[in-house]
Amino acid sequence: MTRKDKKVIDDSEDRGIPIFVITAKDKVSVEAIRSYQKLCENSGCHKVFTESITDKIRDFEDWQRIHPGEVKLPD
Repeated sequence: MTRKDKKVIDDSEDRGIPIFVITAKDKVSVEAIRSYQKLCENSGCHKVFTESITDKIRDFEDWQRIHPGEVKLPD
């Protein structure tokens, strides 16, 4: 988790803002993040932001490849 991620989570918790967390253990996480990225692109988000999502997708794919036994459907 990056410092920015931690700050967003902490700020949300402090202010009572709902958050939704997806981990690489979730079998559908990469597909969910790709869908989010497409929505961001179609909504006009900054290219730097949408490109940073590509980096996160790679992180998830790498983790899933290294830990295939831990990847499962969410319960």
